Parts: sequence; structure tokens; C-alpha cells
Amino acid sequence: MLHLHLALLADAHHRAGSLEAALTAVEHAIAEVGPTGHFYEAEAHRLRGNILLAGGPDCASEAEKSLRRAVAVARAQRASGFLLRAETDLARAVST
Repeated sequence: MLHLHLALLADAHHRAGSLEAALTAVEHAIAEVGPTGHFYEAEAHRLRGNILLAGGPDCASEAEKSLRRAVAVARAQRASGFLLRAETDLARAVST
């Protein structure tokens, strides 16, 4: 469950405006998921995408990749709640 706690920590840092700390925490969360995947993997990728978007236009391409990964993982896991969140954030990112 370490990946879940790291993702929650990343979200807290993101909300506090500490983007570098948020990005570090979410990348550790994604690394903890490992090759086998886990139920919170899609959400971690979605969170990474949103953190990168907050970093400005230079990070937009990498943010979109993370959001697309979140959509793909959520689809594969048939996680409709995570899928809806990821698709919504992806649509926002692409439309700006």
C-alpha cells in the first residue's frame, strides 16, 4: 500500500503548491506499483499528469502522456471511476 500513501502525499504537496515535492512523491508511487500493476496505478498516472500541467506549458507533452497512460490503465482494469477522472482531465489538458 506504499504506492497509495505516496500518491496521497503527492496530492497534498500538489494542493499546497509544492510541485517538485509532489512530482517526486508521485513518481515514487508509480515506481512502487511495479510491473504487475495495482488498482491505484491509473490514479497515480492521472495525478502525475495534473502535477506536470501545473508546471507550465513546457511540461504539457509529458503531462498528456501521463494522462493517456492513466486512461489506458483504467480501461484495462475496467476501473470506471478512475477512467472517468482520467478522461476528464485528459480532455481538459488537450483543449487548452
